[in-house]
Amino acid sequence: MDFSAQFLRAAPGAVAFKAWGIHWFALLAAARQAALVTHAARHSRFYAEHWQGAATAGFDALPPVARGELMARFDDWACDPGVTLESVRSFIADPARAGDSYLSRYAVWTSSGTSGLPGIFVHDDFSVGLSGWLTSTRGDARVMASNFASALSSDNRSVLVSALGGHFAAYALWQRQRRMNPWIASRSRAISVLLPLPQICGALEAAQPQLLASYPSLLVELARERRAGRLGIAPRALWAGGEHLSPAMRTEIESGFEAPLAEEYGASECISIASACSEGHLHVNEDWVTLEPIDEHDRPVAPGTVSHAALLTNLANFVQPVIRYRLEDRILVLPEPCPCGNPMMAIRVEGRTDETLEFSGARGPVRIVPMALATAVEETAGVHRFQIRALGPDRIEVWIDPTGVPRQVAVASRVSAALEVLLQSHGATGVRIDCRWAAPQRDARSGKWRQVLRESANPAATPSTAARSPRARAARANARSSRRP
Repeated sequence: MDFSAQFLRAAPGAVAFKAWGIHWFALLAAARQAALVTHAARHSRFYAEHWQGAATAGFDALPPVARGELMARFDDWACDPGVTLESVRSFIADPARAGDSYLSRYAVWTSSGTSGLPGIFVHDDFSVGLSGWLTSTRGDARVMASNFASALSSDNRSVLVSALGGHFAAYALWQRQRRMNPWIASRSRAISVLLPLPQICGALEAAQPQLLASYPSLLVELARERRAGRLGIAPRALWAGGEHLSPAMRTEIESGFEAPLAEEYGASECISIASACSEGHLHVNEDWVTLEPIDEHDRPVAPGTVSHAALLTNLANFVQPVIRYRLEDRILVLPEPCPCGNPMMAIRVEGRTDETLEFSGARGPVRIVPMALATAVEETAGVHRFQIRALGPDRIEVWIDPTGVPRQVAVASRVSAALEVLLQSHGATGVRIDCRWAAPQRDARSGKWRQVLRESANPAATPSTAARSPRARAARANARSSRRP
């Protein structure tokens, strides 16, 4: 990296105050865009070929890029020749290394997302440190005040309830902070989202966190448990990310816990894209992130219009640059200034809009949050492009994209087995699981891929069953065996 790029990353002017105004943010962003593009054109073989000289025509002239293109050229994408797909895959193959430094100087996050294509993203130490600074210093002043009070207290305990056992961004970053700061490690812990709700509540009561971080859907369930007297904790602040947070969900979470909720919008490609203010609006960190809402033809959309997708540029990461990278999230830029006074772009995001599903149980209804169901299929069964569709309290279909999937019977068996284990551990009984080979469908209203949803049973509208639960297959196999001469 040349001196100008280093200076722009470390300059004191990087500390953004509201009083500086949006024009200062725009100047910083433009300078950082130029430094990042120059660096990528010199050190990334992929970008040099992808742009074909467009780097000198201006930032807006750069052709967008998709995850598949980057993953297909992983070694050429990286600006450090020591970063290779083979060595990264060897690193992430060990879940116990989540949060460790790759090549002693980089962090690695993995992501599948609703696109179904697994991604691996390498971040340098500067971008990782910056994301932590942005998360802790921007957003709702109520949460920052609560976090500051907790930091000064002797009971500064924190808990993350998330998908564990892999190099997922939230968990790996959590582990990285714990390993780098022993005083944090002794006061923080992570709990698996796959656990049944009563077990999560028990673990939280044992930990008594002052900061509780998780997905919005799970925080809603925990707020209900606390309101019903089944969860005895009193955190000073809450943090939500990874899913869509509606105003109704925010109200239920904050009232249930009697604590302010911080919301962060980020991705494995860029951990801190935007933070929510006291008005509940997400403000893009425009001095460090460029976010461009676009239509289906990659043309910019006007404020007040919901986009088809968005182009993301992470201005802080120089080892594996993310420049005009297509995110499937639908973005709406608020056309009026935010009442909170923050001049940075305020947005509303339609990210994950999955649903908590309710099943029949021996002791009454059993509710399972979408991230638990999705994690079981992705991480336990190893399937990344799928859709879980609940047809009632005792039946679910899993639509699995057959594209490029060998040994389909074995894959369907793994998916059914993983979901059966999860359902049984939560106390759900008599749930029929059908696996069908069909591409997941976009939501008709939002156009967004959804991994977990409820719908009315309509056999005529669904593809033919490819595989059912392992028990059903075993019964059919036994029946065929008994008919053989």
